[in-house]
Amino acid sequence: PPVLPRKKLWTRDDAYQLAEQGWFANQRVELIFGEFNFMPPQSPGHSTSTELVRSALQKMQIENCHVRGHLPLTIDDLSEPEPDFALVTGAVRDYATEHPRTALLVVEVAKTSLEYDTKVKPALYAKANVAEYWVLDLTSERLLVHREPVADNTAIGGFRYKTLITLGKDDTVTPLAKPECSVAVSEMLPSSS
Repeated sequence: PPVLPRKKLWTRDDAYQLAEQGWFANQRVELIFGEFNFMPPQSPGHSTSTELVRSALQKMQIENCHVRGHLPLTIDDLSEPEPDFALVTGAVRDYATEHPRTALLVVEVAKTSLEYDTKVKPALYAKANVAEYWVLDLTSERLLVHREPVADNTAIGGFRYKTLITLGKDDTVTPLAKPECSVAVSEMLPSSS
């Protein structure tokens, strides 16, 4: 019988070795489902929103938590995304020897990456049992709030979120991690109008 070509699935160990050898110098790379994804450069609007989201998350001041920006979240041996932000439990030094495996909240700021952030990333974060995943959609000026991670064999990677809430720029969001706090969607968008 004919032998069909196979994909090589990369592991986190492979990724670390290649990075040490300089393969990804000056590039943002994520390992997702065993494949390397090279992330596009950030537009000025994306950068502005990233800073605004950081500020909003830091204002929440959730006890025994901290905000990680553009740092790895280990899902499994084949996936280690680097979300724009992850709100994780513990102190910064708690992750000196290994990256967190879950988070209370993950936020991605999306423009060119919207389809990727809404189709692929929810499966990863649901698999990691991230309670809440936000996608700030810069094009439509809205916030997509994913909640209630569940197993689902029909979903990409076998996991998805049960609930999706769409909020407009005039709405506010109340994070599950701190229900007494609310953030205006407009507060995180690059344009103040």
